[in-house]
Amino acid sequence: MLRRFFLFLSRSKWMQRFVMSSRLTRRLVQRFIAGNTLDEAVASGRRLLDQGILLTMDHVGESVSTLAEADEAAREYHVMLDRIHTEGLQSTISVKPSQMGLVLDPPSCEKRIEELVRKSAQQGTTVEIDMEDSPYTQVTLDIYHRLLPLNPKLRVCLQSCLHRSVADLQKIIEAHGSIRLVKGAYREPPEVAYQQKSRVDSNYAQMIDLGASRKAVDQGFYLAIASHDEKLVTHGREVAGANGLGKDQLEFQFLYGVRSDLQLQLAKAGYRVRVYLPYGRDWYPYFMRRLAERPANVLFLLKQLFR
Repeated sequence: MLRRFFLFLSRSKWMQRFVMSSRLTRRLVQRFIAGNTLDEAVASGRRLLDQGILLTMDHVGESVSTLAEADEAAREYHVMLDRIHTEGLQSTISVKPSQMGLVLDPPSCEKRIEELVRKSAQQGTTVEIDMEDSPYTQVTLDIYHRLLPLNPKLRVCLQSCLHRSVADLQKIIEAHGSIRLVKGAYREPPEVAYQQKSRVDSNYAQMIDLGASRKAVDQGFYLAIASHDEKLVTHGREVAGANGLGKDQLEFQFLYGVRSDLQLQLAKAGYRVRVYLPYGRDWYPYFMRRLAERPANVLFLLKQLFR
């Protein structure tokens, strides 16, 4: 119920104006957003890199309303890739197809992402294609599969809440690709997504079993387990160990500002750990989805409001 409420608020323009202008929410926002500018994000990222934690940098934003806005968003990512390359940062970039113009013009969206994928390959890093709500799942996966030959490290996000995701994972394993595995942060109808947390979690565990199998890894598949759920993190470690995988043959991903203790614990144990590092001024929808995901975040907000 609480999750649905905050997902509803993520689309509320009135609440967006209030939250973005309120001093009361500033501390919590700073906990999840690495800064308004690329310079601020790089400074935050360096502190994580110094602790042995890798990065995925993201210029936050949702669906654009014009192709000119999509071009502007793409330019920011080119600047980001150049900065990563020039400064030798161990970072990928995460791109939302809707921010690249998917809703307005799918072919031009694919072209923008293609240019970033080509550039990332030349510079020795990669792009992580984010996954949005279910009407865009198939077109996003189609783009991923077409662009994968340009950069074998190209990664796409899959959501364990969706009924289709196990089948999608199997196709990506066969294509020798890579995924970021998440539970899903969008409100979806029961026809396409599991509604019970227990079912979402069990599907997530099943996808770990497939992605961290010896067969999948030997085919060139690479799994990134993106979860703050310690039970699922432990399951990933156990499955990888049972299948004889090295600690560099999968990775664990976290959101900036969430479970820093677990991040460091895994990094010190020798695992590859990566933090999703969002920055930019259009942070409101992203911020509200973080509140929807974890009740503890809401409690933190309330403490700030009543101090």
